[in-house]
Amino acid sequence: MEIKEKLCTNRNFPVKSFYSPVLKKCLTFYRQGYCFMVSSKRTNETQIEKITDVDLGNMYLLYDQALIVRSSSSILFFKIDEETRKWTKYCEKKDMRGQIYFIRGNVRIQIITDEKIYFFLIDK
Repeated sequence: MEIKEKLCTNRNFPVKSFYSPVLKKCLTFYRQGYCFMVSSKRTNETQIEKITDVDLGNMYLLYDQALIVRSSSSILFFKIDEETRKWTKYCEKKDMRGQIYFIRGNVRIQIITDEKIYFFLIDK
């Protein structure tokens, strides 16, 4: 699959990759907001999608189908829309800067900022 050069710069690089047994795809997220999905089936189906215009940093894949991402100025929550099968942002915590911590199998996410520690529970 070719990506138009004007959509990417030399500052775009993979930040994190995940395998989702729910989606049966390998997901690679790039710094400039792109997601590259490759089917784990023998179909060689690939898909690239621009999920956001902000830069992506530290991230975790929750329940193998939702994404929490730290951006330079906010914390973003994404999930795959069941109808369109594309990533959609469903929550944004603006002006929240800090570190995200999540342990697979845990039911909560911690966001540690300079002033507070936030705990989020994500409903499946």
